[in-house]
Amino acid sequence: VSATSAFTPGAASPVLPARSLFRLLEQLAQPPLDGACRTSAVPMAWQLPDSANRLQRLCKLFERPPCAGRIDCVELLLHIALLNGPLGWPSLGDLMQIRTELERQVPSGNTWPDFWISPSQFEELPLFVDPFDAEANFAEDHVRSTGRPSAKFDRRKEQMKWLGRVFQTFIAPERQLQAWQLEAAWHDYYGRCREDEDRMDELLDDMKPTGDTDDETSQTDAMAPLVPAAEPLLVGV
Repeated sequence: VSATSAFTPGAASPVLPARSLFRLLEQLAQPPLDGACRTSAVPMAWQLPDSANRLQRLCKLFERPPCAGRIDCVELLLHIALLNGPLGWPSLGDLMQIRTELERQVPSGNTWPDFWISPSQFEELPLFVDPFDAEANFAEDHVRSTGRPSAKFDRRKEQMKWLGRVFQTFIAPERQLQAWQLEAAWHDYYGRCREDEDRMDELLDDMKPTGDTDDETSQTDAMAPLVPAAEPLLVGV
């Protein structure tokens, strides 16, 4: 979270360039130098000899239109946090239950969903509920060989704290502004696609007429100013 937030301090949109993300992950996946003892911050699969190709494919998974060349930090961190968890992503029913719980906490004078909640309120939400002890069973199946037995780890509590830290670091814009930004991004993306199609159609058009007249016209148009000259100002005496 700290590393990704360093690329976009105080940014309105929690995105960073895909190339910067790749360099960051590549640096984290490097083994320690001079035999230094350091706890690995990435999975072991990222430290294999072909880790560079793996990391490039990982970055490509999150690089989608209309945000070409950029990656959403919140989406990336959520996928990494829930990658190997036994509970997986919340279901639609879980999200609807969370909405029902949040609707009860709407302050007076506010309307859903335009209000904020505190970190303590967020940690109390019924998210990642584990009624069948899937986390405990998962931990028993992956016990590390240590001299002392591992202490019980409340994964849900710590995960909710971590998610709260992510959402506090990358504060989402207001809902109306976010919807407008998304619509504007898609408009620009479709505009660039249409320009590329028109350019390719013109380049591949074999039936385009050729001749001296067309050459003279194209040369004249190419030298034409982009903005027409301003009319002279009439100053009254």
